Amino acid sequence: MIGFLKPAAHVKRLPPQQIGRRYAHLRWQILEATFIGYSFFYLVRNNLSPVAKEVSEAVGYSRGEIGDFLAITAISYGVGKFLMGSLSDRSNPRYFMPLGLLLTAACNFAFGSITDYSLHLVLWGLN
Repeated sequence: MIGFLKPAAHVKRLPPQQIGRRYAHLRWQILEATFIGYSFFYLVRNNLSPVAKEVSEAVGYSRGEIGDFLAITAISYGVGKFLMGSLSDRSNPRYFMPLGLLLTAACNFAFGSITDYSLHLVLWGLN
């Protein structure tokens, strides 16, 4: 695995009198980071349906071709959940989640800068 994605080193267990206060803070921090990160993932990954009509008019895709994108979305979502879930369990979430967001954003920018149907399908599947 890439060096910076390796899991963080184990830390020494806290004394029992410090656990309650420290863990309460960490629970909120993890909840906030997860909520914000998941919101951004959905913002950059599920953005085709609202603009499908405009995309098809701008690029000249038929309804069937737009349907291909929606099918690729569903298939890659399922495969990605399975593969990336297994990989993320063995990595450092502090780096894995932001890296995924950056790669997804890069796919979106690339998608907007090309007009080839096949490349669009590949990028949308990677997205």
